[in-house]
Amino acid sequence: IVLVPKTFSGSVPLTRTLIKSADTAERFVQDAMVRGAGLKLEKKILDQIVAAAPSDTLTAAPSQEDVQNALGKLAAANVRVDSVVAIVHPTTAAILRSTLVGANTAAKYMIEGFRFEAWLCDSVRVIESTQVAAGQVIFGDFSNVVLASWGGLTIDRDDTSLRASQGIVLRTFAYIDHAVAHDEAFYVMKLA
Repeated sequence: IVLVPKTFSGSVPLTRTLIKSADTAERFVQDAMVRGAGLKLEKKILDQIVAAAPSDTLTAAPSQEDVQNALGKLAAANVRVDSVVAIVHPTTAAILRSTLVGANTAAKYMIEGFRFEAWLCDSVRVIESTQVAAGQVIFGDFSNVVLASWGGLTIDRDDTSLRASQGIVLRTFAYIDHAVAHDEAFYVMKLA
């Protein structure tokens, strides 16, 4: 795997009015930029995984059998099933939280638990992310995602570009690259 530094940046102009109206405006924007950069990077990585990973579109409502089938395909590709997590959009998680496992009478749902203790069919830990398309479940061993960073995230305060209007421009810079070591360590299940 060859990784090369790629510029990952963004900018937000702040007017003099905004700066004067709230003492914490600049700090708030900086925090939002850092969070936004993290979400953008997460989206790029997940899009790469979805594009390259094997996938299957269900023809009916998701079932325990579909989840076990996905895990079976990963296990057949020599992925340790205890390392697999499922990433789902919050709306997909809501659907799975109200979908019964089979015709059971114990009211057992596809996803049970919340936050860091949510499990899909009692087999796979669930992580919710808005950076995944709704209607998809991405299974995988995410230790196969390689991320390289040349330095940290830098925030630059440019008070020259908007000097005439007494504004500033906040810019973020990072030099990063990412790759997926093994595409077969992931599997995408698309809901009907």
